[in-house]
Amino acid sequence: MSTGWACSHVVAAMSINEQFDLDLAATRLPTTKLSGGQRKIPNALTIDITGAKRFSTKLITRLQREPMYIHNWQVCKDFIFEEDGVETTEFITGRIKGAQMKNGVYQWRVKFVDGDELFYECQDIAEIIAASRNIGLDVTSLDEQA
Repeated sequence: MSTGWACSHVVAAMSINEQFDLDLAATRLPTTKLSGGQRKIPNALTIDITGAKRFSTKLITRLQREPMYIHNWQVCKDFIFEEDGVETTEFITGRIKGAQMKNGVYQWRVKFVDGDELFYECQDIAEIIAASRNIGLDVTSLDEQA
C-alpha cells in the first residue's frame, strides 16, 4: 500500500538521475504549511524567564482592544515601608476592578486587600500582571477568597 508520499532524499536522487522533473512538480504541487511544522504562537501570559520584567506584547495589544479582558484578575504589588529605620518590602494582593479612559488613555483600577485603590496605565498594569505571575500568583483566578 502506498500513500503517495516520497522522502525528500528519494525525490532529489530521482531528479539527479533524470527520472523525475522537479521543476514541473514544484509548479504543480501546492504548499500549504511551512516546513518544520507550524510555529506555536505564545499566549498573552507567556512567562519568559522567572524574575525577568519581560512579558508578551500580546497582552498589551489585547488590553488596548479589550480593556475589560482582565477584569477581576488578581495581581500582587510590592510596597516598601520604613519603620524605625528598617526597610520592609510587603507584597500586597489586589483585584483589577475596572477601567476608565482619561484623555484617550486607558487606566485600570486595582483595589488592594489593604483598602488602597490605585490606577495603572497599560504598560504598568501589564508589567504588574507579568511580575505577579512570575512570583507564582494565579492571576486569572476568579476565586474571591484567593
